[in-house]
Amino acid sequence: MSGPLVIKVDVESENAAWSALSYREKNWVLFLRQKTTLDAFLSRGAISRAQHDGSLRHLAEKMGVLEEVAVHGR
Repeated sequence: MSGPLVIKVDVESENAAWSALSYREKNWVLFLRQKTTLDAFLSRGAISRAQHDGSLRHLAEKMGVLEEVAVHGR
């Protein structure tokens, strides 16, 4: 058995990149992360398609990214 997985992250660069984003861009990135989680739940059968779609729509409304979702088709 191998040792623990170690992932090195340049936190300073990541923080600088995050700081450079606008409020709207940050919301879009966060939305995409949450969407990835919902997609994973759906693919593993943890939630139904109706739950996935409802949660995704509600998330987009609350985060103010409905316009981006319509443009990007996500």
